[in-house]
Amino acid sequence: MLRKLSPVLLVALLISTIAYTQTPPTVLSLGMAGVATPQPGTLIVAAPLANLTGQPVTGVRIERIQLANAELRTTLPMNVSTIRAHGSEIVQAEFIGKSLAAGKQYELVMEGTYRTGREAADATRGATGPARPFRVRTSFVLPPNSPGSHDVGKT
Repeated sequence: MLRKLSPVLLVALLISTIAYTQTPPTVLSLGMAGVATPQPGTLIVAAPLANLTGQPVTGVRIERIQLANAELRTTLPMNVSTIRAHGSEIVQAEFIGKSLAAGKQYELVMEGTYRTGREAADATRGATGPARPFRVRTSFVLPPNSPGSHDVGKT
């Protein structure tokens, strides 16, 4: 019985090893978001886009930003400067936030491409290596309006 299971277990182990090695490592991560409401109906969200690797990441290009059903006002694509090894850059997006409710949790999603390692070095010399896709996300709770956020009435 054990001899019949051995080849099956070996094949299962081989398949799981191949699947694991084909999973790309996490290179970028989106940190904790900060939220500002500079005027009624407008929402600005900023978060650090972190490079989790030991080498610089260049050519970071954000092509899609989503926050629930809020309309994005920031122009895309957004080009981010080089993110040094284990460093981060703040990325900021502005939304029309009238459809969002205070006190509710929302997920900010950013998608785009980056280059790292040899592709990054080749890009600085004018060569273009393959851009790798990324998708990062972070959650935050939209804070309530502050007590002084209402229009002042005349007496």
